[in-house]
Amino acid sequence: MHIPVADRPLSVRDLRAVRQRLVSMHAHLDEQMDRATTALDLLRTTADVADPEVQPPLMSALRLLDVAEREASDVIHALTRLADGRYGRCDVCGVQIPVEVLLDRPLARTCGR
Repeated sequence: MHIPVADRPLSVRDLRAVRQRLVSMHAHLDEQMDRATTALDLLRTTADVADPEVQPPLMSALRLLDVAEREASDVIHALTRLADGRYGRCDVCGVQIPVEVLLDRPLARTCGR
């Protein structure tokens, strides 16, 4: 009997691969947040943050920190769903998200239908 890809549950190997990818993503995001925080601290201690010339690097560091924090939150949420067995199901309709989608985009929360 052939099980359609969209209905195939995640195997132990798939779950391990997704978890590894999520952990790697989280480590990368931690590094981004550290770099942005270091840049912000440096700007705060060495420059007048009200200076118009300081604004572009300041805003860039703030944007990087904001994006990294949001993505890190998404990664933690995915790892939590993975740990409690809810990972891989569409948040909208409840069907299994195709394994290939999850392996490619481990933060996917919907099936796209």
